This record gives sequence, C-alpha cells and structure tokens, in this order.
Amino acid sequence: MIRKVLIGTGAILGCFLLQTNLFPAFRLAAVTPNLLIVLVASCGFMRGQTSGMLVGFFSGLLLDAFSGGVLGFNMLLYTSIGYANGYFQRMFFADDIKFPVIMIGISSLISSSLTYIAFYFLNGDFAFWNQLRRVVIPELIYTMLLSIPLYRLILAVHTHLEKTESKRASKFV
Repeated sequence: MIRKVLIGTGAILGCFLLQTNLFPAFRLAAVTPNLLIVLVASCGFMRGQTSGMLVGFFSGLLLDAFSGGVLGFNMLLYTSIGYANGYFQRMFFADDIKFPVIMIGISSLISSSLTYIAFYFLNGDFAFWNQLRRVVIPELIYTMLLSIPLYRLILAVHTHLEKTESKRASKFV
C-alpha cells in the first residue's frame, strides 16, 4: 500500500514538473500536452474509480496551488475525470492501446473545453470555435501523441505493482 502511494505521488509530481517546466519549451502550435490528464485517465481505467479520483484530486490540487488561478477548479475537474474513467475499468485490456488513447483524448477534450467555458466564455469571450481550432484540438492531438509512450510506462508500472501485490497475497494464503 505504501509503495503504491509513493509511486503515485512520484508519478503526479513527475508529470506535473514535466508539464509545467519542460514541455513549455517544446510548444507545438502554441500548446503543450496535458500529461496529468494522461495519468489521471490511465489510473482511472486501470485501477478503478477510487484510484482515478484520488490521483485526479491531487493532480488538480497541485495545478491549482501553482497556477495562481481559482483554487479548486482543476481539483474538481480532474477528480471528476478520474472518477468517470474508473467506470471503464471493465473495458480495459492491457494489450489494446486504442481504448486508452481514445479515453485520454476524450478526457483531454472535456478538460480543455470546460476550462475554456469556465475562464473565457463566462468572461465574455465568445470565440469558442476559434479557441477550439487554435488551442483545444492541437492540445488534444499533442496529448494523444504523447499519451502512447507515457501510457506504456504507466502500464508497465501498473503491471509490476499488480504482480507484486499478487505475490504478497499468495504468501499469506
């Protein structure tokens, strides 16, 4: 249990640091990928609603704490995305890469769209189609492309943790 918490904390911090410090230097079409969405969605459909919700909560809290924006918006958004992805745990198969990439893409689209609506649209910026074309879609594509190697890494860690848990459980039986 402690191992999972430490690995989860390290994954959240690692994705946060890469997303906020390294990837802004590699902007494509003026956007950066959303690595935390990849992590939150992956934890949701790999480990279930509770895990997705917890990873989402702490990822969003970290983003809110260091963004200087509205405290709680990303926390609520990422928690909801992690929880919603947990509903698809039964559909998750480690061999199939299409399902995770599609779920990560949908999560990214929802996150970017809701962020636009909350921060721009409600302030009178009604250029949704322009924002969709210039920011949301490029970020979606960039995130989905980077989700493939990042997902494979998350899957390898998940598989290792599952094997370790099953070995420990068999020792007690």
